[in-house]
Amino acid sequence: MPKKERNIIEETLSISTKISDIAGEMADMETQQSVNEWLAESEENRELFEKICSEETAKEKIRLYKNSDADQAFDRFLEARNRRSKRRMLYRILSGAAVVAVGFSVWGLLNRQNQETPILLVAETGEYSFSTTANKPVLTLHKEDSTATDSYNMLEVPAMCDFNFTLSDGTKVWMNAASSLKYPTKFAADSRTVYASGEIYLEVAKDTRRPFLVVVDGITVKVLGTSFNIRSYANENDTKITLIEGGITAQIDEKDYTLTPGKQLTQGKATGSVAIGDIDPNEVTSWLKGYYIFKKARLQDVVSTLQNWYGVHIRLSGETSASTYYTGVVNKEEDIEIFLRRLEETSDVKCSKKGNTVTIY
Repeated sequence: MPKKERNIIEETLSISTKISDIAGEMADMETQQSVNEWLAESEENRELFEKICSEETAKEKIRLYKNSDADQAFDRFLEARNRRSKRRMLYRILSGAAVVAVGFSVWGLLNRQNQETPILLVAETGEYSFSTTANKPVLTLHKEDSTATDSYNMLEVPAMCDFNFTLSDGTKVWMNAASSLKYPTKFAADSRTVYASGEIYLEVAKDTRRPFLVVVDGITVKVLGTSFNIRSYANENDTKITLIEGGITAQIDEKDYTLTPGKQLTQGKATGSVAIGDIDPNEVTSWLKGYYIFKKARLQDVVSTLQNWYGVHIRLSGETSASTYYTGVVNKEEDIEIFLRRLEETSDVKCSKKGNTVTIY
């Protein structure tokens, strides 16, 4: 067998064994970091990881590689996964003028655990909130006059929660933690305008008669039908707009900036400076799949992302933390303590957590 092919096989077996260790909760921090770096290399690796770690194959992998009590090992794997999954739910909502007009509507929320589906009844006006029994995320809906085109709904997503729904025009919306979207109860005849904050991904339904407009931090993004990601958290210095598919135009101070797929527009909030550059779409949209990908990312940028997801305050102290870079994958279902231990193992920084505050020094 050629040396190159033998090396590929040996590497594949090594990674597979390490993934089996993780599935069976037998992996040390070095093994976890090795797999994280491998995951960050390509989308193909991440798809293979999902396949290896599926419920159908995990039991067989543990039996083959560990030669132990497969039933007991698999039970431990499922218990660990279920504990993490309870912290994160996937919601689906149907909304629009036709639904609002009936006076009240039933909103179905479906979680990934196939548990009994909780139902939320929404009346015509007022403010409503809904809490799950897992980590108490709250969905707040502000409803005004549902018959006027200038009245709006407001969807707000808290920390440790993802949210996705479909607007009345068919546009699909995914919202990351600590994000909000203000949208009209009824779209106007000549345009479709929404207001965003936090991080939101949209697949805009095509309608040549009514352009879709997203307003975020003074920027107006105009599209006819496309897929793109917007990131603009109040605690971050930049607003970032990334085009995944199609075409968009961002209007800033009466100047238009046109993006093509794979390009990202960055505007400094304090300076107003605008830059357009290349970006890996898989990294930008990885949050949609339940994890964050970091490739040689500044620790400050990693911290900013994790603060918004976990809803904690992370403080960087000292020169070491300021000069640290991180490569790896952070599963959104993991406790933040797992990331902190991993960071300590792979760098020279130390971490401490007290209440809702994390210090990295």
